[in-house]
Amino acid sequence: MTYAGAFLEHRLNGLESYKKYLDGRNQSDYESAQEQAKEAERERQRVIAAYKVARNHASTLAAKRAEAQISASQKGHPETADKASKDRESSRISTDADVVKVTTDAALDLRASADSPTLSSPLKDESGDVRPSREWEPDPDEIEELEEDAHDRVRGTVSKRDIIQILIWPQVDGRDKGGYMLEIVYRTKTSATNSLTRHAILKDAQKLIKDLSRDHELDKIAIYMLRPHVRMKDVYGKSSEDGVAKIVLRRDAARQIEWGDMIPERFERLLNSVGTIWWHPAVQ
Repeated sequence: MTYAGAFLEHRLNGLESYKKYLDGRNQSDYESAQEQAKEAERERQRVIAAYKVARNHASTLAAKRAEAQISASQKGHPETADKASKDRESSRISTDADVVKVTTDAALDLRASADSPTLSSPLKDESGDVRPSREWEPDPDEIEELEEDAHDRVRGTVSKRDIIQILIWPQVDGRDKGGYMLEIVYRTKTSATNSLTRHAILKDAQKLIKDLSRDHELDKIAIYMLRPHVRMKDVYGKSSEDGVAKIVLRRDAARQIEWGDMIPERFERLLNSVGTIWWHPAVQ
C-alpha cells in the first residue's frame, strides 16, 4: 500500500470513529429528552389524580356537614342548623377553590412576571390593595356544555380519532375568575424535517385558536392550551406517543389578532411575546 493509500485509510477510520461518537451522543441526548417528557406527563397525571381525590374528600365533608345540619334542625335548634349550613358552604367552597387552583397552576406552569400578574394572582385596586371578591363555584352543567361545544369546534381542524382529550379547567381567582381554561390534547403528524413539523403544528394551532376565539358559544373560555402529540420511536425501536409542544394563549389576546395577515412564523413570535410556547427537544 502506498503512503497516500495508508493516509486515506487512516483518515477514513478516524472519521468513522468520530461518526460513531456523535451518533452515541445524539442517542444519549434523545433518550434523556424522552425521559424528561415522560416524567412531565407522569407528574401531570399525579396532579390530576390528587385533584380527584381532594374533590371526593371535599364532597364527603360536605355530606357529613349536611347530615349535621339536618340533625340539628330536627332537634329544634334552628340557630345551630343555620350555623352548620354556613360552615358547610364556606368549607366546601374554600376546599374546592384550593383544589382547583393548585391543579390549574400545575397544568399551566407559566412564567410569572413582576409587571404582569400570574393567572392565579389576586385582583388589586389602584392603591395596590387586594379587592374582596365573592367566591365562585364552577357549574358542572356549564362545563359539560363547554366540552361539547369545544369538541364540535376542534373537529373542524383535528379529526375525531386524533382528539385524545379535551379538558375544562375552572379559574377560581385572579383576572380570569369565573372563566375557564380549555386544554386540547391531540395527535399530529411529523414531517420530513423538524422545521416542517413545527411549521405544521403552528399552522394547526393558529387555526384552532382563531376558530375557538370567534365562537360565541365558548366566550367563557379565558385561556387556550394546546398540547399536540406525535408518535416517536426510541433507540430500541419502541413506539410511543409524546407531547411535542405546549401552546398557551389568552382569549383576549387572540381576539386582537388580525388572522388574515398571520403566518406560522409570526404566530410563534407572538406566542413568545404574549403567550407561552414550549417545544420538545426532539423537534427543536
